[in-house]
Amino acid sequence: MKKHSTRPLLLAFGMSMLAACASTPKPAPKPDGVPVTPQPTTPQTPTQTQTPMYRVPPMQFPAGTPTASRITQIALREHVAWYQPFIDTNGRLASRRVSEAERSKLNDGDEPWARVVAYWRDSGTLYEMVNSNQGGAYQCQNPYTSNFARNECRGFVVDTAWSAAFISYVMAQAGVQGFRTSPRHIDYIRAAYRGDATSPYSFQDPNQTPIQPGDMLCYVRNSSSVVGHGGLQTFLSGSNAGLQSHCDIAVSLKGNQVWMVGGNVANMVTMRKLTLDAGGRALLPRPISTTWMGTDEDGQDPSCSPANEASCSMNRQNWAVLLKLTRP
Repeated sequence: MKKHSTRPLLLAFGMSMLAACASTPKPAPKPDGVPVTPQPTTPQTPTQTQTPMYRVPPMQFPAGTPTASRITQIALREHVAWYQPFIDTNGRLASRRVSEAERSKLNDGDEPWARVVAYWRDSGTLYEMVNSNQGGAYQCQNPYTSNFARNECRGFVVDTAWSAAFISYVMAQAGVQGFRTSPRHIDYIRAAYRGDATSPYSFQDPNQTPIQPGDMLCYVRNSSSVVGHGGLQTFLSGSNAGLQSHCDIAVSLKGNQVWMVGGNVANMVTMRKLTLDAGGRALLPRPISTTWMGTDEDGQDPSCSPANEASCSMNRQNWAVLLKLTRP
């Protein structure tokens, strides 16, 4: 095998390097006192910027503000943030701008799903969901650490009923002493039924007791065996089990109407209007079917259709108790 000489190649390479050095001008010296700009280094992978969770500025109440006033002001503030959707006295949803899962802005600049996270977080109810390994709840502690955390948290918001977390948030923000915050309405309903010394609410028949701002009106969901006030009394007297339910907060009396605000109604913070009788008691529309009870906060009878408008009222619920605010 023939061997090729490397001498001509080395000589040519050396001559080309000398020519390159001769053709490249030397950098001009920097004047004294002029800082030298450092040469750029290898670009680094940017770290993800964490967006802080939006926190609603706490409402400042003058000394001596009644408990009912604090409760209603907090609830109305949240209703305004969601662009004031409401259900009229006929049980029809009258407006809808945003929904719980969206990233479009609320009236005060927050994102709807993140506001629901605030209801969980700032009421203290989120931690019970984390401890029970509720899917996505852990990520809601700080959902902006990654896209994965945010998506998991939004999934938790969509999949988990948050109406009791909303009530608990309002009570916590209003500083209602003794209220038992919970992700379940039945816990503070039961506290009122038992007459717990710390409970700020008493257990009353909504068909017999006038309603006032700060009170809560509640119905039972997904149960054909626990019907009305008597059915709920019987259930609570013999069981410590859970029971699906929903409560709205009475925020004002307008003529012959009571206006109430609740969370997770049509996936928003929604106002509900009910008519009052001459004694100030709410006239409570009952479900048309005796075998059907609403399974969610919307409470729409499955027989609702264009040909059967009478069953389409979102106010036709299994109303069961008035929680009467007893603390001044």
